[in-house]
Amino acid sequence: MTVGGSRFPGALGAMLMEILPFLRGVASDIGGALGDDHPGLIPTVMAAYVLTSFLTGFAFIVLGLLRLGTVVRLPFPPSTAPLTLGNVATTLFAKEHLGLLAASFFPAFNLSVSLRSKFLEAWTRGAVKSAYYIPVYLLSVPALFWIVVGSLHIPHEHLVAAGWLFTINTESKSSTGLVSSWNYWTLFDFRLVEWRALNNAIQNIVLLVVIGVLNLPIFVPSLAFSLDVAYNMNHELLGQGIANLFAGVVGTVPNILQFSYSVYFTRAKGGRFELWLVILLTGGLFLSASSLLPYIPTILASALVLFLGIELFLGAIWETSASLAPLEWAVVIGTLAACTFLGFAEGFGIGIGAATVVYLMYGVIDSPARAEPLGEWSDGHDMEISTKTPAFTPRQYSRAQTPEIIASTDGQMSVDTRTAEGSQLLEHVNARIVALSGYIFFASVPSMENKLLASKVPGELVILDVTGAHRIETTAAGCLTRCVRELELKNSRIIVCGLARNSGLHADLVRGEVPLTFDAYGEVDEKQILAFGTRRACLLWCQHQRNKGMPLDHQPSGE
Repeated sequence: MTVGGSRFPGALGAMLMEILPFLRGVASDIGGALGDDHPGLIPTVMAAYVLTSFLTGFAFIVLGLLRLGTVVRLPFPPSTAPLTLGNVATTLFAKEHLGLLAASFFPAFNLSVSLRSKFLEAWTRGAVKSAYYIPVYLLSVPALFWIVVGSLHIPHEHLVAAGWLFTINTESKSSTGLVSSWNYWTLFDFRLVEWRALNNAIQNIVLLVVIGVLNLPIFVPSLAFSLDVAYNMNHELLGQGIANLFAGVVGTVPNILQFSYSVYFTRAKGGRFELWLVILLTGGLFLSASSLLPYIPTILASALVLFLGIELFLGAIWETSASLAPLEWAVVIGTLAACTFLGFAEGFGIGIGAATVVYLMYGVIDSPARAEPLGEWSDGHDMEISTKTPAFTPRQYSRAQTPEIIASTDGQMSVDTRTAEGSQLLEHVNARIVALSGYIFFASVPSMENKLLASKVPGELVILDVTGAHRIETTAAGCLTRCVRELELKNSRIIVCGLARNSGLHADLVRGEVPLTFDAYGEVDEKQILAFGTRRACLLWCQHQRNKGMPLDHQPSGE
């Protein structure tokens, strides 16, 4: 991910937590076929895991080549029973676990609150926004833990038994020393692999690959939305495929671009020189973990996991409530509930099904034929009651047949797509036209970005024609905002035409925080996007720019 496999800043790849049940299922299936005492059990399981990495990698690469990119365990004592919905209340809130729960939850909760507190930001003079704040805060947890333990003189054995410290299985260590404690390659022995036993694990292997492949198209747009950066899904697919092939070569499990890790690594300014220090420390910890782990309190790990959980929950539930349409937000809540109470795979399927229904409603039910008054229809379609003006369609407008401004009998302006003079007008203001149609959602983002940012000519005017579009998803609206900022760097700008005030599309753009203004008669901030209800109004504004002969930035937008 960090050598070009992803275009996201601070992109990190790791094993997808959701595939853990399927990894366990693969091992159980093979164990059931061979028996627990078979010498080929572990080599066969390791071979199966490597196979899933290769299959996942091949699947990503095929999708990328075909350019189809558009389409918490808490630290309870070892004797604690597995956590399920049936025993969650009695396990989490058992008397012997309340101390662990409080010591894990409150540091994570306080960290999330402090990151959002305007008072603390002012009082600390912005220290809570520093890239060092989160790691320093988390490292203070074990420091405070050992201060309290030292002052109370609590025995080490008691802390281990109560679940406050990690335990290390010393019986599995051999006399060969450090290497054998981490060198898992010694588990591979292809002479003992029972390939026939893989037939018993086919179902879990296929599900594992499918879950991994389906998650990337979810993570990538979400990561782009959170980091506010552009992305190319086909590039991410190819990069992820190569990463998984490499994982198979070195003998490990499938990996995927991680949303939470990548977000916080980027926000912590992971591209700075301190990254190299972190890499060295991580390598040292990898080799010496068995010696250091007994002295690391479990609440450090659980506080970190809970902090990530709180942040992701707030990002998915609370913060999106203001930016998503009610129906879209209901899908998020429903998927979360289904994953919690039914299981991840079941909830994932319900979420996909619910999203499909929503898109069907937006694409079919939400766009029936509507009867409109003739006057509004004429104005909305830029047609003049004049024999000089032919029919004017979005298809014609999106082609090279750009319109001409000519005078009509009533003194108003009308358009003619049959002559080349209109082309000269748009060429004079250095204009380019991009048309949208239908329901614009996350799968439309790559093509929309490619079209809007296609030209590298500075000072260009991009006319975004939304006459044929009826709704736009929040992710796609965020893409439009990013494109505006990128075009500003080239001294270019976007204007929108065909957008009716107070329409569903207008509401979607406002909810997506797209900076629109319909006031084309005064000074307009360069960060605002001019919006016109009709193509004719947009073309009149372009004619005004030609008559003024002024650059497009820092000028009145019309008269």
